[in-house]
Order: sequence, then C-alpha cells, then structure tokens
Amino acid sequence: MQKLQIPKNMNAINNQYIEGNINIDSVSVYSLPVDALLESESENYVLSLEKETKESFYFSKIKVTTGALNKDFIELVELPKMNKLLVKGVYNIQLE
Repeated sequence: MQKLQIPKNMNAINNQYIEGNINIDSVSVYSLPVDALLESESENYVLSLEKETKESFYFSKIKVTTGALNKDFIELVELPKMNKLLVKGVYNIQLE
C-alpha cells in the first residue's frame, strides 16, 4: 500500500473529492492526437502530405491500426511509411 503525500500548500478538507491519474507503467509508442484520425466504415485513416503548391495542399488517405487511448492521444500500432501528417482540422478538409 502506498501512502498519499499531500503537498504542504494544498488545503485539503476532510471528505473532499479529488480526481487524479495514477501511472503504474510507462511505455514509449508512436501516437497522434485523436483529432488527426478520420473514421470511415469502422476503419481509421490519417492524411499524409503528398504535394504542396502555392495554392493547394495534396493529401493521401492512409489506413492505420490504432491501439491504446490516453487522454487526447491514440497509439499507432503499426507505423506505415508517410510524410508529414495533418493533425488538426481534418474534418474541415474539402475532398475532391
């Protein structure tokens, strides 16, 4: 059993509700923000930058296998070969 150490500058009150996370293990994995994923027909995809011009960006949709979810990030189980990824604003893209 581990004893809870309360910081001296914290004014804890008896029966006060406290929320926290307890990390029991640390693992290094490749991950992305959850907002970087496109979901289509039970499959997950990311958008990889293929070409950039003065007026446009061209992306390709790459299927990925995901794993554990930790707050706003999700693990990539297999890392396919890809260039720069779009990680924010995925759902605001106009597809042609």
